[in-house]
Amino acid sequence: MAVNANLNETTTTTLTDQLTETINVTVRVPNGASGTLFEAASDRLARIAPITTVTITDTGGIAPRNGATHVTVTADITADVTSREELIEILANTVGVEAIESPAVT
Repeated sequence: MAVNANLNETTTTTLTDQLTETINVTVRVPNGASGTLFEAASDRLARIAPITTVTITDTGGIAPRNGATHVTVTADITADVTSREELIEILANTVGVEAIESPAVT
């Protein structure tokens, strides 16, 4: 926190780190979700704090289940985190995210 002595005002500066990672992820999409399954998977990922953007770069499998469909995608995920490990931990602890793995390097 910095104080401007001339105006006697307090200024707070918050620094955030943003990280973009490519991750293979399986997302549980409820039956009846709007849009395509892949759009719904992207929307569900984008709702997870602290994720700011999700771009689906490749589509994987679709596995119908009772009440939901498991959709696997490769996504570029940008989040307000400091490390890949932190992002993976957040995803792993999110209801509806079924599997997370690093994409194969080709």
